[in-house]
Amino acid sequence: MTVIDAINHYYADRGVCEQDIFACPDEFPNQLFIAREVGVRVAREMGEFVSYGTFYNLREHGLTYTVLGPDLHPENGWTFCVYEHRNSDEIIINGCRTAEVKPYGPYGGQDKWDTLGCFDYGNYDDAANALIRILNLAMEFGDDWKRHYFV
Repeated sequence: MTVIDAINHYYADRGVCEQDIFACPDEFPNQLFIAREVGVRVAREMGEFVSYGTFYNLREHGLTYTVLGPDLHPENGWTFCVYEHRNSDEIIINGCRTAEVKPYGPYGGQDKWDTLGCFDYGNYDDAANALIRILNLAMEFGDDWKRHYFV
């Protein structure tokens, strides 16, 4: 799925359209802005190397970003998500091997505070840049990508 398809699917699942969000931004949750702002930034940088989807875990929802590992086998790829943390306004990056994605999303940590990245409310640029770095490392190093990632 392209990023535009994923964003449109995500909005439709929530019963809103882009025009509504721009007309009355205060009436919509930050999750919608995170999906659009981070998703578009990643798509500009990564292009066809990323496939996009959506996830929904009650209070946390947004886009998913999937890349293949260095061997190009889908089962060895990684899937990440970016969302607003359920207990704060912070933007969170989380993820796991694609084969380990749970029905409610790509969560790789032991609990809700065990994440791959945490960014201040509205800081889409830093969140997108960190995700781009993580995606590139996952493509290059596969399961060893975390050894090369420093926040």
